[in-house]
Amino acid sequence: MDSELEQSFQLCVSLLQALPLQVSQHHQQSSLTRSQQQAECKQRTEEMHAELRELEEKLREIRREQHEERTKGLQLMGELEQVKAAKAAEAAVLQEISENVADESKEARQLKQEIEYLASKLSLYCNSTRIRWDYDSAATLSGHILTHAHQLPFSYPLNQPRGRPSFDQVNSLWALMD
Repeated sequence: MDSELEQSFQLCVSLLQALPLQVSQHHQQSSLTRSQQQAECKQRTEEMHAELRELEEKLREIRREQHEERTKGLQLMGELEQVKAAKAAEAAVLQEISENVADESKEARQLKQEIEYLASKLSLYCNSTRIRWDYDSAATLSGHILTHAHQLPFSYPLNQPRGRPSFDQVNSLWALMD
């Protein structure tokens, strides 16, 4: 048993003698590992700061672009409001024109009805008097007297200041009708 104890003791002594060397090696290795880790940490920190600067620059660029887009949007909205106002003004003008056209159309229908009425009266007058007047001539009293066989033309100059036929002209017209 003594030999076992002595062997155990020897083993303990050798282990104790090797312990400072192992501690020193572990200390050197941990110092080296710590230095490497510190270097890696410093490098990663620098990389992260560089990425952070890039991201901040990108953020500033995005914010600048957003500001430009917002400014453009506001400008377009202003232009849209101007276009809306112009279109509303045009719509009001078109509405007024439409109303005027409707009024003019109503007046045109009334004039057409009046013309048809007057044409009917003139036709009745022509049939009853047997005289077809020349309405295009403003300087003469002219037209045709319709007889059963033919048309007798007549034309008398009018007195310009008054534009009326004289008594003699009317009498000669009656003579043609007889």
